[in-house]
Amino acid sequence: MRRRLFTVLAVFAVGISASSGLWAADPKVAKPADAAAKTSTGTFTIDGKTYKLPHVVVYTTKVFDEDGIAVFFCEKEIPIEKLKAALVKGKGSDDSFNLFEPQVKVTFNKKGEPSYSNAWADNSSISVSGGGLKGQLVVKDNRATGQATMETGDTPESKKSFDLRFDAPLLTVAIPKAEPEPEAKPDDSDKPKSKSRRAKKKEAEKKEAEKAKAAEGTANVYDLPLPKDATDVEYKKLVEQFGYKSPSSVSKVTEFLIEKLEADGWKSDDSDLITPISVILKREKGDASLTIFVKNEASGSKVTIMSEGLSWEEKKKADVDPKKEKE
Repeated sequence: MRRRLFTVLAVFAVGISASSGLWAADPKVAKPADAAAKTSTGTFTIDGKTYKLPHVVVYTTKVFDEDGIAVFFCEKEIPIEKLKAALVKGKGSDDSFNLFEPQVKVTFNKKGEPSYSNAWADNSSISVSGGGLKGQLVVKDNRATGQATMETGDTPESKKSFDLRFDAPLLTVAIPKAEPEPEAKPDDSDKPKSKSRRAKKKEAEKKEAEKAKAAEGTANVYDLPLPKDATDVEYKKLVEQFGYKSPSSVSKVTEFLIEKLEADGWKSDDSDLITPISVILKREKGDASLTIFVKNEASGSKVTIMSEGLSWEEKKKADVDPKKEKE
């Protein structure tokens, strides 16, 4: 009797154990693991300070009409919906997506090689392309894995570097196709209608006037105000940035910029952030916009201007000499 009771209890215990194991494996109660959070890490060092970048998004993008993949690391949570809207607006380009948080973005080509990078933190930015970048990206099963590194500078104060490791889903945004133009209706007349010389002349004059008006309405980067004491003037056409240094104080340079930009028709959106050691100004003119950073330095101040919608057609200006333009 005891042996039979022991056998029944043993079978009952095994059934309980098996039942518990099945419950623990139930996907409805198991918590999903966040693979990207466990395997993606990023750090960015600039001006002697290191930032941790725990948030990452990897997405397809357009670079000069070429397909590419961007890896974007940020200190704060990334607004994905804002990024998607920018990609749709830019027809695949993320040019209108801006976050003023410590960040690093590396763009890879079709071969998975890093093409160029942009990084920003505390009003300081760097742009590196070509041999200054190292890394690789691989896409498999709609997931991007890889790494990217960059390091410049010989001293702790001048060191600029980042180290990124990522394993994250690949975000692909559907871009609406442009509607095809309606087909031209055939002319009912048997013979093509010829225009008189006078009509042709008027049409040509109208086109020239439209071109002149369009050129006049587009703000040019070389028309932006530049102090006479500016040094280290640098134009970066690829990333649409313009910057320089000045021995004048932050307040004096800010006063100069506000006055000159207002005189040139640039409008403020009343979101300026002004302190004794750093300033952020935002200005708009037509379809163009500027975000201006003025930062205090031991030798005076440093100005960085991030732009959108400007013409980069080079002009000869007496107060821009010398200048250094990076393609």
